[in-house]
Amino acid sequence: MQPPRGRQNGSELLPQGRLPSHSPPRKRQRQVDDENTPDIYRRLLDKLQEGGEGFEMDEPIVEPMSADWRAGNAMAKSVIKELKYQPRYIPRAGELVMFVRVLDDDETLAWDVTLGTWNRFNLRNSEWVEPPSWEAGVVTELPTEPIEETDLTRTASNKSSVVNSGFRIEPLPQPGSIAKHHSKKHCYIPLHALRPMVLWRECLAPIKAAEYRATTRFKGKIVPDAGPNATVFCRGAYLGPEFLLIGDAVRLTPHPQEQPQTAVTDILVITAIKLRLVNICEANDNDYDDGRPYNTCLHFAGHAFTLDSARSYDSIGKQPLPARSPLLPPGISKYGTWYHVHDPSADPATRQEVPFTRILGRLPEYSAMKSWFTPPQVPNAKPPKPSNLLSISTGLAGTFKAREHALHNDPRIERDLGKTWMWADTRIEALDLWEVNGKWVGVKDDMRAEALKKFRKGIYVNGGAHPAAARVEPALPAISERGTGMMASSGGAEGAAEASGRGSEEESDDDVVDDALMRDGTTGGSAEEEEESGDDEVEEGDGLPDMSMRGQQHTVAKKPELIELSDDDD
Repeated sequence: MQPPRGRQNGSELLPQGRLPSHSPPRKRQRQVDDENTPDIYRRLLDKLQEGGEGFEMDEPIVEPMSADWRAGNAMAKSVIKELKYQPRYIPRAGELVMFVRVLDDDETLAWDVTLGTWNRFNLRNSEWVEPPSWEAGVVTELPTEPIEETDLTRTASNKSSVVNSGFRIEPLPQPGSIAKHHSKKHCYIPLHALRPMVLWRECLAPIKAAEYRATTRFKGKIVPDAGPNATVFCRGAYLGPEFLLIGDAVRLTPHPQEQPQTAVTDILVITAIKLRLVNICEANDNDYDDGRPYNTCLHFAGHAFTLDSARSYDSIGKQPLPARSPLLPPGISKYGTWYHVHDPSADPATRQEVPFTRILGRLPEYSAMKSWFTPPQVPNAKPPKPSNLLSISTGLAGTFKAREHALHNDPRIERDLGKTWMWADTRIEALDLWEVNGKWVGVKDDMRAEALKKFRKGIYVNGGAHPAAARVEPALPAISERGTGMMASSGGAEGAAEASGRGSEEESDDDVVDDALMRDGTTGGSAEEEEESGDDEVEEGDGLPDMSMRGQQHTVAKKPELIELSDDDD
């Protein structure tokens, strides 16, 4: 018999093959993404879990090693400040719209009662012309000239070229397909030739589905996400075709258990956008292996109002809001008489919190809806009757149909795993775009890898992620002490809610926006998941709040808060 293989100098022979069981465990891999950018969420969660019971933390979310954060942080702050004061009917960059490519100077789109859709109307001759051809597109550039309410019906005579006064629209390509040639057929479109994507069904009412143009076939839902927990407070999120911000009034789909699914009665004025990180204890600490990850869910919280007096807090609507109530955004009081869903005198801090699945979309000003759905006055004809589409329910049926269409036709939705929504880290990924404004983006950006190498080389030369690097990065805004951001707790979900109620969210001129948080949707809880909570409300101000993570670990046992997760949670 041959002697066992091993060392021949008389020392103990080592067994061949697997190491002894007392060997140290394999070291966790670096928590970085595919582009070697550190995972800021995992770093903060690690710190939370290492703190032990009673640990509190309040940290800003800053990503000095992220090229996207450094490049987009200041720009995002400027853009959101500007959007805050714009009317809600103006499309925002990255949103999906329906548009008509060809309209003469004397033409506009007017509501045709006979056809039940918009038709081309000659303003000079006051007569109908041939029907328009609708397309679906992405807003990639905004006008350089100011937008006025009169632009809803026609371009004002004092406007210059449509390149300056119009929106650059790139036709929407099919997600999940290599056919992206439609994106190259961009055009500049005036505001009166655009309609929100939520009204796609009204645009295509007289057209059979088989005759839809290629760019209109693939619209729909392109979206988006007891123990330690964390909540990221965001300033905005792309949800479906729209970019939603704090301060927006959004329509809520009918409650699945309480209301018929045919009409909208409730709205929510957003005061908080929450990305909850839950089930952290059950997850492993390596987010880049095949183990169980923590779950995320996206919620919107705010002041709730209703047009249905029976749904008011007193069930009889004895205390309606004044017509010019400061609680309502400008321009929506004319939809009807609004009532408080929650008693304002009982607890002014009460908010309603709903999962993202109940968000129908922004509620435009009544003047915009009136402009879109009021038929024109034709000579020798009776005055047009007011349209019954001047309602907050308009677009509900189309949205339900679009979501169903996307569920069965978007190949990126993992239906075999029970998923019914798709979410992405960026708008580019969500819309599966290869080219924007003539530049390759996303998976087709061949220069990005080389640019990231140069970026990191410059960062390390200038001091890396060390705080001293701020001296050579003057464009990086300073961090204020408090503000909207990431709040964490190791005392259960109720502890997180308690921590978030400790003070109001303050704004500062020296604040930061984390580009990763302004992601295109995230997965969220079930449609039934609603709660009332005293959230931190971001008060209106001149600046953007910074992104921070705060919370604590409780030593006293508290009643846990039930957070339900749907199949779409990730």
